[in-house]
Amino acid sequence: MNGKIKSAASIGESFRRCRNSIQSIFLLIFFAAACLAQNPPVTQPTAPSLEKQFFKNILRDQKKIWTAPFRLRGEDTKWLIPLGAATTALIATDRRTSSEVGRNGSLPVFSRRVSYGGAFYTAGGIAAGFYLIGQATKNPRARETGLLAAEALINSGIVAQSLKLI
Repeated sequence: MNGKIKSAASIGESFRRCRNSIQSIFLLIFFAAACLAQNPPVTQPTAPSLEKQFFKNILRDQKKIWTAPFRLRGEDTKWLIPLGAATTALIATDRRTSSEVGRNGSLPVFSRRVSYGGAFYTAGGIAAGFYLIGQATKNPRARETGLLAAEALINSGIVAQSLKLI
């Protein structure tokens, strides 16, 4: 009887993996259709290609990100004050929130599934998909979207990993 329970559990796990794969395929098809539906512009810009400027853009973005606090203005208080208040509230309630989440078994499973959408491999795959489809279909907008998404992913990864070290 114990073998049947393991067998049923493995079938359930296989079903979940299959369902996740099907969802990923539908997402890829959706993004591919979105890329193909865009009309490419008639004229090509003469600026240096994004591929050649890729690493320079990342360095330029990092400089802007890390020096942003030194460029704050008075009008930035309209978003800084609510952000600071929300951050303070989340830090103050973190212990209680995490213990409540630990008691409720379904929330962590749901959270884990939602987090797959923002994982590096998911976002990177979508960016690569846009770039490759743009290259294959000669669609500069899709290609540019893929490159800019990759830049944003790398920039956010650098910032996140740097903040973890602090």
